[in-house]
Amino acid sequence: MATPFASLDTRLRRLPEPALLAIGLAVIAVLTAIGTTPDHGVPVDDIFVIPVVGVGWLTHSRGYGYVAALVAAVASVWMAVAGPSAAPLGQAVIAGVARLVLYAIVLSLLTAMRRMQLAHQAEARTDSLTGAANARAFRDLALAEVERSQRYQHELSLAYVDIDDFKSINDRSGHADGDRVLQEASRAMRSVVRSVDTVARLGGDEFAILMPETGPSEARALVERFRHDVSGLSTKLGRPVACSIGLVTFTRPPGSLEELVAAADELMYAAKQHGKDRMAQAERTGSYGSANGESDLPRSLRNGGRGHRGARD
Repeated sequence: MATPFASLDTRLRRLPEPALLAIGLAVIAVLTAIGTTPDHGVPVDDIFVIPVVGVGWLTHSRGYGYVAALVAAVASVWMAVAGPSAAPLGQAVIAGVARLVLYAIVLSLLTAMRRMQLAHQAEARTDSLTGAANARAFRDLALAEVERSQRYQHELSLAYVDIDDFKSINDRSGHADGDRVLQEASRAMRSVVRSVDTVARLGGDEFAILMPETGPSEARALVERFRHDVSGLSTKLGRPVACSIGLVTFTRPPGSLEELVAAADELMYAAKQHGKDRMAQAERTGSYGSANGESDLPRSLRNGGRGHRGARD
């Protein structure tokens, strides 16, 4: 369950970065006004660090944080000179520079922390063997795309890919060679997709290619490029690598992620039944607005991607 702080962090990050900077500067302005008020009794100088840290943490560009830091340092000089205590200008400037240096150090530490956090998040959403997205990441991304297709009535395509005779590859060539085949197949998929598409390993020898706002002809062309690249792969014993693919395009949005995945999975199974090493493609009119249970969702995607089916040769 997300904590209140995490929820607030997520909401604030949806705002444009200039808006986040503007909010931070507005807070600094309010604190400055309070600091120049006689008998305010609030250690405003110490509170400046909050908007500076907030802007530095929430924005991706370090420049926004440094702008907030510079404004806060100048504001602290102004308060010291124009406030009730009326400190000497030279003393106020030295204190302001010291604060600016402190803010810069804090912002540098925040940047390092943010990089580590993003790296851990990316690692948690990536399949360690193939470099593709994992089942949990795919489920999150696919749910978002299904909802987006429902909102804007966009076409949505999904390819379900299964490496043919993968169990035989492991048995005859060894698991190390099987891992290499998975890695090269994943690399082939990721080399042909667009930046808006997602390649995910759902478990075992099964992959998915999610293609938002993609019609049947465009999706077919992309998958055919992948099939061409895979046709050049072979095991260490010289056996060619092939795959069966189910490609579905929903011309009207599916009612759920389960409906989307089940349709592609059904087509992939049909390709297996008709001789393997082929693609079965279909267009579907989704049941958006009707309820669908999770019974048709492949086990590799249930419960956030825990567990997967054995290879279907």
